[in-house]
This record gives sequence, structure tokens and C-alpha cells, in this order.
Amino acid sequence: MGDKRSNLFQLLKAGTTTIINALGAAIFTYALSLKLLEITGSALGYGVNIFIGPIIGLILSPVISKVVDKYPRKNVAIVAEIALVICLAIFLIIYPLAVKTNLLVVSVVFVSISKY
Repeated sequence: MGDKRSNLFQLLKAGTTTIINALGAAIFTYALSLKLLEITGSALGYGVNIFIGPIIGLILSPVISKVVDKYPRKNVAIVAEIALVICLAIFLIIYPLAVKTNLLVVSVVFVSISKY
């Protein structure tokens, strides 16, 4: 009886964490797109940023699921976090150079894609 309760609690924690993570990612993408719109004034850049994230997610989902199934999850998570840190570092380097240029659009889209 106690084991079922523990499993249910673990499942509830995992589900809650997944929902919060998805909500946070969606809010981050939306806020990034709005900041892009504010800085550039380009509705096209805003639309592309909102559009490209889900498309990249759809394209990469089968590949990522095969990688996660084939390799140990811990190693995949570590590599993904290292890649995210590298992408954010590149963004921090590019951002000061890209202010008020089209390079800013590319760098914001790059950072939004890197979360997938």
C-alpha cells in the first residue's frame, strides 16, 4: 500500500515538473520574441522566432528520442546542458556586437532553438 502511494507521489512530482518546465519554456520563447520585436521593430523577426521553435522541435523530436533511447540519459543530459551553456556564451559574445543589426535576429533565434 505504501509503495503505491510513493509511486503516485513520484508520478505527481514528475508530472508537475514537466508542466512547469513546458510553461517556463513557452514563456521564455514568447518573452524573447517580444524583446526582439521591441528592439528591432520587425514583425517578421517576431513571427519567425515564434514559428521556428515548434518547427525545430517537430523536426528534432524523432532524432532526440532515438539518441535518448540509445545512450545513457545522464550522458545525454550532460551533453545537452554543456551545449546550452556554449550557446548562451556565444549569445553573450554576439549580443554586444549585434545591437541594432540583423545579426541580433539571428542570435535570438539561435538561442531560442538551443533550448530544444
